[in-house]
Amino acid sequence: MLGLHFVKTGRLDVRFSKIYGHLFNTSQSGDYGNFIYHSSEKILPLLDETEQFIAAVRQLVAE
Repeated sequence: MLGLHFVKTGRLDVRFSKIYGHLFNTSQSGDYGNFIYHSSEKILPLLDETEQFIAAVRQLVAE
């Protein structure tokens, strides 16, 4: 729905859809996978992208 309502309409850059997808899949594997452990080496690189995504969503909410 993110892609349909925000990316396709041009309100959100396509890279944020990809970032969200990656974050969602990582979260799902951690929550529902069998004995999944996410190390800091895997998670820390996502921090900058996550902050950018949050900033973009905050800007949309403010509009």
